[in-house]
Amino acid sequence: MDRNLFVDYAKVAMALMVVAIHAGLFSDMAPPLGYLLTEGLFRMAVPVFFVFNGYYLGLAIHNQHATIKLVKRILVLYAIWMLVYAPFYPHPEGDGLRVLKDVGKLVLFGYYQLWYLIGLVYAVVLLRMTRKLGVPWLLILGLGLFGTATVLQYLNAYTDINLAVWKYRNGVLFGFPFVLAGYLLRTRGEHVSTRAAWAILAAGLCGLAVEALIAGRYARDTLNVDVYLCLILVAPAVAMLLVRSTRHLHTDLAAKLSTHIYLIHTLMITVAIAWFHLPRAGTPLFLAAAALSLLAFPPVYYLSRKLRFIL
Repeated sequence: MDRNLFVDYAKVAMALMVVAIHAGLFSDMAPPLGYLLTEGLFRMAVPVFFVFNGYYLGLAIHNQHATIKLVKRILVLYAIWMLVYAPFYPHPEGDGLRVLKDVGKLVLFGYYQLWYLIGLVYAVVLLRMTRKLGVPWLLILGLGLFGTATVLQYLNAYTDINLAVWKYRNGVLFGFPFVLAGYLLRTRGEHVSTRAAWAILAAGLCGLAVEALIAGRYARDTLNVDVYLCLILVAPAVAMLLVRSTRHLHTDLAAKLSTHIYLIHTLMITVAIAWFHLPRAGTPLFLAAAALSLLAFPPVYYLSRKLRFIL
């Protein structure tokens, strides 16, 4: 089993970025730096995951059987972890119809970080449906959907319009453009030089930092910004540079670790707060949640060898 060393290690780093976002890294010690990282640069993590998905899984969309098998596997993983987090779901309120609506929304869009899994399903299915469009039309579709997500996010952040996060951070508006980027990178990426990729990354990171600083000053205080315009430059460029590495691993341990950290970390954040009486955001919470996630990996990995759909 040959795996790309830099891709798998980057996945672990990206998973830890997600932990940092949810635990509020540096919000206690250096709030401006914490905001720049957790509400800015670290927001590349999930888009990069989506690009990797498109790069390594996208070719399955050309085969109906392979697509169905892929979707089933993701849905099983999603169902398992939705059950794990079931005790933490918000208690439904209102009449029967309202409860049914809330439960349906939870299942369709996922609990907390699990939105990524169900979003990946929507992105893969949409890629399957649009696979025969030419590259120009796919680019127009992808950029149009991402542009819509960005506009909705900006309206939510900088105006009095209140939108639920799932209305713009979902598998169609947000996930599909990055999965498409990974797919095009796999099939057309040779047309972009490594020097150009570095230039795109540098420009994208500068733009992302500026967007984060603007959000820190002008966005509503109670709102997290998930969708930045420059992510559409940063995530594909990061993935492009990493997948071109020729160094390999002969184990999937790092890939499994990244998946494990991403899926379990919010549970570990809850445990860290309860056990160690930590504040709900800050560097100690990040360190505790990361450490607990790592400590939980050996038994979960062993269990995944018996029940392979856990990771």
